[in-house]
Amino acid sequence: RLKIPLLFGYDVIHGHKTIFPIPLAESCSWDLEAIEKAARVAAIEASALGINWTFAPMVDICRDPRWGRIMEGAGEDPFLGTQIGLARV
Repeated sequence: RLKIPLLFGYDVIHGHKTIFPIPLAESCSWDLEAIEKAARVAAIEASALGINWTFAPMVDICRDPRWGRIMEGAGEDPFLGTQIGLARV
């Protein structure tokens, strides 16, 4: 009634319909091309279902294993984290 558009947000951290390895595991490969392709597939699948806001990629540099969401990042190396962030975006 207020004409406010509905915005769907979803965690598309390691795939949507097609599931890929978690980001921390992907970063161990240093295969930026494969990481970029996985992010592209996840984006296409999510947008095809009407999801227009995702909480990915997570580009924090994780150095404290007590943080429960550490698996969503690319590890503790700033260089690798930067390269993976660029590949995902």
